[in-house]
Amino acid sequence: MVAPRANRTPETDAKVCAGIIATLALPAILTLRSVRVPQSLVPLALDPTPLGYTRSLSLFAGPILVLAWWFLRHPAYRFQRRAFGRTLAILVLLSLLLELLKASVFFTFKNRAATLGIDVPVIGGVVPIEVDPIV
Repeated sequence: MVAPRANRTPETDAKVCAGIIATLALPAILTLRSVRVPQSLVPLALDPTPLGYTRSLSLFAGPILVLAWWFLRHPAYRFQRRAFGRTLAILVLLSLLLELLKASVFFTFKNRAATLGIDVPVIGGVVPIEVDPIV
C-alpha cells in the first residue's frame, strides 16, 4: 500500500468525504425523484415509478464509476485497482448466472412499466433486464 501524501490537509480530507457523500447521495436522489405518485400501503396508481428499476441501478453504477475513475487517476494503487477489477468481475458474473438460472423463480415483475421493456429468456421463462425484487 502506498504511504499517505505529505501534503494531505483537513481541507483535502473534507473534500474526499464530500465526494463520497455525493457519490452515494446523487443516485439516491435521482432514483427517489422518479416517484411521481407517492403510494400508500395499498397501491392506487398503476405506474407510480416510471423506469424505477432502471433508475435504481444508478445506486450501484454511480459508486462503481467513481471508484473506477479514481483508480484511473491514481495508477500507483496497482494492487487495489486489480482487486477492485477482480471483485467487480466476479460479482457481475455471479449475478448474471443467478439471474439466468433462478430469476424467474425468485422475482416477480408486477409493474412491467418500471422497466425498459426488454425481456431476456432465462430458465423457466423471461425476465426484464433490470431485476429489482422489491416490486
